[in-house]
Amino acid sequence: VGMCSLSVLAINGGEATVSTDETETVPASHTYENYNVGTSSGGYGGVFYVNGGTLVIGTDCIFSSNTAGYGGAIAVLSSGDVQIGDSCTFSDNEAFWDMDGYFDSGGAIAASGSTVSIGDKCTFSENFASWGGAIYAPSSTVSIGAECTFSGNYASAASSSGGALFA
Repeated sequence: VGMCSLSVLAINGGEATVSTDETETVPASHTYENYNVGTSSGGYGGVFYVNGGTLVIGTDCIFSSNTAGYGGAIAVLSSGDVQIGDSCTFSDNEAFWDMDGYFDSGGAIAASGSTVSIGDKCTFSENFASWGGAIYAPSSTVSIGAECTFSGNYASAASSSGGALFA
């Protein structure tokens, strides 16, 4: 079987929305590429929107070239919990500005009032947003495992807007 590319357009959570008291488990070595949530009016979580539930991501997963208004790959709100396995890669994800001037936070991951646990040896590269180029989590708890790499992530809002992490 040759390489294939999947393009998805949705309002929130291109792959899944995980609500209160639900748990979604992502198998190891899965790739999520070219998910596009929302349009010029925003949208939450290019691939996953976690609204009070729990998302468990297996090892060696790849999130690449996904877009949303809030959380290019993953958005987590309302006491949600995201657990990312070891050696996952987040690259070229983007949170974009909507026409009303909202969103544009967390190129790879955006969290509010939630918990994000990142495993060892994960890579965040070339992610983009106005706030939190890789991760935006100002009112959340974020733990980052050993030997994780952040490179080339960009936040454009101001010099203090967090190229890698805004917390």
